[in-house]
Amino acid sequence: MEIPEKNCHYPNPQGVNQMTEPECFAKTQNLERGSLLQPMLTPRPEEIAERVERIAFNVSKGGQPWLREEFAQEALGKLYENRPKAQVPIIETYDPSKPLEPWLSKVLKWMWNNKLRQTKQRSRKHSGLCPENEPVTRSVVEWPEMLSEADCTWISLWKKPRYRVELLLISELYLKISDEFWITCRDQALKTYPKLAGVTLADLREFLREFDCDNGGFALVANLLGIRPNTLSQIWQRRVRLLAELDYFKNMLDN
Repeated sequence: MEIPEKNCHYPNPQGVNQMTEPECFAKTQNLERGSLLQPMLTPRPEEIAERVERIAFNVSKGGQPWLREEFAQEALGKLYENRPKAQVPIIETYDPSKPLEPWLSKVLKWMWNNKLRQTKQRSRKHSGLCPENEPVTRSVVEWPEMLSEADCTWISLWKKPRYRVELLLISELYLKISDEFWITCRDQALKTYPKLAGVTLADLREFLREFDCDNGGFALVANLLGIRPNTLSQIWQRRVRLLAELDYFKNMLDN
């Protein structure tokens, strides 16, 4: 008895060498699915431009507005540009058997983190050449202005709530904010610093009245937060540049 040949969708091996990669891929799928996937092997820029811009804005939430705008504008080009140390552009690493948008989110988040790192490196280099552009934090007590609503809004956008209380305390900006704004920042950071529970601005002013950045100031604030002074000093060195984003310090430097 003859055994009938089994029907399958796989291409004739002799014909594979004459096929392009998209044709091979489509042939190994059922006809309906292959026809849908084939044009997605390498999406054209105009097909995904709007999605890339939208996702770029989403993954860069919390960043400076001008930096987010710049990132959204350049993201599409970065996906398609030839990379010096890689054989193919980033877009050609996309697996068309998987959803496009989750892949774009992951890749664009990685690109955004790289951009932030490069921006910080340039900022650090520039600050080393121009130390006069560093935030003038020790003059806060003498400077009469209160923190503006715009600056308070910007502080509330800093990535982690603990940054807000750390920098407000060490920079002495807690002297220039309202009770309501302090309560908001304090309560959002309680997961990291539970010792702040119930601590008011009046308590801070009393507790930190002997604060001196060069003479035990870090120990006072560290004791309030429940961490080691050396840890707080390292936090300050890494995060102090966030203060340069505030109009408060820009105005101080201009005057």
